[in-house]
Amino acid sequence: MNLNKRQIFLFYFFVFANFCLLAQSNSSLRSQAQTAIIFKDWYGASQCLNRLYLRDSLDVKLCYLYADVSRKNLDLDIALNLYTKVTTHVNIKKYPLTYYWIGQILKTKGDYKEAKKWFIKFSKIKLEDYKRKQSEIKYYLVKAKIEIEACEMSQILLKNKSDITQVHLESIINTNQSEFAAFEKDSTIYFSSIKPNLKIDLVDPIYSKIYTSDYRKSKWQKVKSMDTLFNSSVFHNANICFNSDSKQMIISRCKEKNSEEFLCDLYLSEFKNNQWQIPTKIEEPINFPNSNTSQANFGMLNGKQVLFFSSNRIGGEGGMDIWYSFQNNDGVFEKPINAGKKINTPEDEITPWFNVKENVLFFSSTYHPGLGGFDVFKTEFKNNQFSEVINAGCPINTGFNDVYYSTSFSNNGNDFIYLSSNRLGSFFEEKLNCCNDIYRFNLNNQTKPVLKLDSISLK
Repeated sequence: MNLNKRQIFLFYFFVFANFCLLAQSNSSLRSQAQTAIIFKDWYGASQCLNRLYLRDSLDVKLCYLYADVSRKNLDLDIALNLYTKVTTHVNIKKYPLTYYWIGQILKTKGDYKEAKKWFIKFSKIKLEDYKRKQSEIKYYLVKAKIEIEACEMSQILLKNKSDITQVHLESIINTNQSEFAAFEKDSTIYFSSIKPNLKIDLVDPIYSKIYTSDYRKSKWQKVKSMDTLFNSSVFHNANICFNSDSKQMIISRCKEKNSEEFLCDLYLSEFKNNQWQIPTKIEEPINFPNSNTSQANFGMLNGKQVLFFSSNRIGGEGGMDIWYSFQNNDGVFEKPINAGKKINTPEDEITPWFNVKENVLFFSSTYHPGLGGFDVFKTEFKNNQFSEVINAGCPINTGFNDVYYSTSFSNNGNDFIYLSSNRLGSFFEEKLNCCNDIYRFNLNNQTKPVLKLDSISLK
């Protein structure tokens, strides 16, 4: 077939136009992905990067970025495949953290033997080869040593797993969204959630609220949203707690900084004249400017009431730290005290719960040696200080995020642990392990004590 000059011109014009359109589209997708990453919108970023990857799967830089975003978006299988592909590339030396993140994903999946191999492989890289990234690489080289220890410890914990009974609370409590911060008081469970039920969340369904459910006739009753005195229509509301005489209540109220982070303050309500007063923001230094202050819990140290909370304020060890403040007889809170380096680390320590009966502080951390994600740890307060931190063991902890540990004791001997986790078996709408559910453990059915292990005993 012969083509005239006009046909040839039109042919090359459309080829060039389509090429420009594709290039413009790629540029637009990269820009959208970067914007999503800035706002920590991992889902949005992953959608853009997926389209780019389908167009050019040989771009190792794109492959690594897509792996990072997929990991943060909890698309663990996708992330693992992408990271593994990066390891086969000739430029793997430009992406040394690939080995570390493969180890982390395998650890989350419970493959501790294989995860350990990757952490060891990463620990053997030479720091001097990475002048531009030395501080970042140095941090993860230190963390890799902790993770190697954690992989060894996790295998021991699994072999010594407690037979405490785990119950995944039914769908009247748990939904396809996240439920968290649960504790039981006088046969009523208090918890927080962004529940999709429009009959409950009629006004502002996008904000988390505090809910209750009574336990009667061996089952949980219909969930109720606490009234607007506590559930503000312009904040996320969560993390309710009561003091020892149930005359004070503290809640967290938060606004979103981005898709992953929040800026929270603590609000206090007092029970006066047989009714709860309007919650008011607690004054400094409990709340601190431009800092996240959240997850409050009352406890007792040396016979004096104390407020524990988690915060990323200045003066900490890094990330979110556990802090506490003594409360005077007149109700005034003293200057907060950082719980110290035994508890707090360069990463996040969150969701403190003080068990007054045992004089033990429970909290969750991503840094102390654990099974994966956030693990629950405990430390006893004795001789005016907190003892060495101990992993709470299995099945309290899994390879996923295990947070908001709480205990409930009653006169009839029904003692329970409550926990929020995105472990396998949690409800989800589209993505496995996307959301936290509430789990309950019956302490009365525990016949084998949790094995006490810490980092010192493993050396």
